Amino acid sequence: MRRLTGGWTSTMLGLTGHDGEQAVLRLMTKEPWRRHAAGLLSREAAVQQQLQRSSIPVPRSVALDLSGDTAGAPAHLMSWLPGRLCLTSAADSILEEMAQVLVGIHQFAPGHDRPRQYQSWAAPGKRVMPPWAQRRQLWNQAFELLEQPVPTYAGTFLHRDFHLGNLLWSQGRISGVVDWVETSWGPAALDVAHAATYLAMLHGVEAGARFTNAYRRRADGDHDEDEFRYWNVMDIVGYLPDPAKVVQPWRDSGLEITDDLARSRLEQRLEHVLRTHRRPGRGLDHVLAVHLVHPGFPRRLNPVRDGQEAEVSETTVAEVVAELAALEDPKAREVNERHGDDHGVNLSKLRALANRLKTQQELACQLWETDDTAARLLAILICRPKAFERDELDVMLREARTPKVHDWLVNYVVKKNPHSEELRLAWYADPDSVVASAGWALTTERVRKKPEGLDLAGLLDVIEAEMRDAPDRLQWAMNECLGHIGIEHAEHRARAIEIGERLEVLKDYPTSPGCTSPFAPTWITEMVRRQHGT
Repeated sequence: MRRLTGGWTSTMLGLTGHDGEQAVLRLMTKEPWRRHAAGLLSREAAVQQQLQRSSIPVPRSVALDLSGDTAGAPAHLMSWLPGRLCLTSAADSILEEMAQVLVGIHQFAPGHDRPRQYQSWAAPGKRVMPPWAQRRQLWNQAFELLEQPVPTYAGTFLHRDFHLGNLLWSQGRISGVVDWVETSWGPAALDVAHAATYLAMLHGVEAGARFTNAYRRRADGDHDEDEFRYWNVMDIVGYLPDPAKVVQPWRDSGLEITDDLARSRLEQRLEHVLRTHRRPGRGLDHVLAVHLVHPGFPRRLNPVRDGQEAEVSETTVAEVVAELAALEDPKAREVNERHGDDHGVNLSKLRALANRLKTQQELACQLWETDDTAARLLAILICRPKAFERDELDVMLREARTPKVHDWLVNYVVKKNPHSEELRLAWYADPDSVVASAGWALTTERVRKKPEGLDLAGLLDVIEAEMRDAPDRLQWAMNECLGHIGIEHAEHRARAIEIGERLEVLKDYPTSPGCTSPFAPTWITEMVRRQHGT
């Protein structure tokens, strides 16, 4: 007997008989699934029996112990299938094979023995703003969407939990599809969404999108984008309150995916779904219109009157995007994604490209509208910071999905813009913690360079009351403000150090040799020592 990897809801054991025959024993040991084990395991056994007449590679049900009297927990004994898990790759060949098998599952006709109707995993009780959310407006949009009537759909046979963690692979092909306890009858898009969201958290948003496209190329029929978006949002919200619950099996398999990275990718997946799957009729024509005449941005070339110039501009954008794609480095992407940045372009090469392009405000605005992280970073480097109006910058900040784009936008554009003080006041107390962090960053700039008129004691009061429990990015920004108050203003130094010592924010932050810890008391003391040359 040996413990098998995976098994988020159950304990999975590999068994070998005296005659060498292998089997798998599923023990429902975890709540709340153990409470419902009789129904779940009975359903799995029945579905496996049904699917024996299909070409889908599924285990064969051998025996059930629904009470757990024999096995020690409710149990399902089933045949062993060859193959192994493959969580480490999202290569095209993997995604194409997954799509082909899922289409086959959806084409299975159960006759009169249809499985139960699907159940939503995004019940109203889950539609609560997660404390780790960085873009609260996205989640509010998601919750509002799920308040709408459920779209009509053509029912089909669903696995209902189809993803890389439930697939066995042998010689590049799927040799087993396991875990059939949630099998249902419902919209095919729900299965596609679940597999895509899992891939997005495991390998990034682009992997989920590629799988969706692979499935849709194979599936028959039209795809209503509004309906597709609804099912995708339902699946994403189903991971709340925290997708970290599914991450541990990935780490057990050797993948370096932190809880924060999974959360960031889930949020990026939500943004991708809300932006990408739009109503028919708002496709290429809509994108072109926005690209050329976006309200709030500097006026674009009129596509009718200046058609030839517009075409040149489009070609220029396409050329730059292609050049960025050529600079993509998988290793750089892997490093960047650990910090929540979904791009793989080396920043030195990005800056070199910006130096070659020089300042081009029109091109910068068009690159920003692509919603690609590398393109937006390049846009920030080649734009005219003083050319943006206040409302334009407010929209851009709220659109800045990733930490690097957010930081560069604030530091390279907003700080140089004549509306920076007005934006500081507007953002400082914004209910979106990421937006508020930008307000605090601008406040820190005032603390350092233009403190006149600032209530420094009042800032320390707010930091003392709110910093310890603030979300990560807001907490970091508040800590920077605390540090600079202590460094730049001797009359407030003792209190700044005392607040830092009592709150202990970033006290254990890993710091490389030769670098100064961001822990405020240490940082303040060291910077003051350097100022005095001691």
